[in-house]
Amino acid sequence: MQVPLSILNGSDALRRSLGGLLDAAGLAPRETVWVSVVKQPGITLRYYPGGGHCGPVLIVPAPIKRPYIFDLMPQVSVVVRLIEAGFSVFLMDWAEDGGPGVPNLSKYSEMICSAAGKVRREARRKPIVLGHSLGGTLAAISAALEPDSVSKLVLISAPLRFGEETGALAPIVTWRAHRSRTK
Repeated sequence: MQVPLSILNGSDALRRSLGGLLDAAGLAPRETVWVSVVKQPGITLRYYPGGGHCGPVLIVPAPIKRPYIFDLMPQVSVVVRLIEAGFSVFLMDWAEDGGPGVPNLSKYSEMICSAAGKVRREARRKPIVLGHSLGGTLAAISAALEPDSVSKLVLISAPLRFGEETGALAPIVTWRAHRSRTK
């Protein structure tokens, strides 16, 4: 069963409205100061000044995630913890509209490899790539295509096996597999 687009748009509008209310109540994310080192269709590459002696880390969230999930407030910030540990922190901020055209695996991989290359040039070292969720899956594909672009790959809740045992994606994979067998 496919959910009508009007319901999805309505729930997204409600989510944004509730987010606006929380922001107005002083509960907005309190992000660490960052600067844009790359702005191109599809992504902004953020750099968080500080740290550095341990080398660069490139955080790759899922394209549907907002970047502040790694930096909601100083007490619970992945970004702050990495800076405190001595890392130069970079984070891919995916454009909400996905950029021009419909992104596919090739385009996502190209954007991640481009960001990793920029981090390498900025920090003069290959980055540790930390990929979360679908961002981790895309980072793994990118690292497999260009293994010399990363020093290490850390995957957090990133599905790499797409069968019936894929965790949260299992219902989608099972439904797709069943659908293709019944056609």
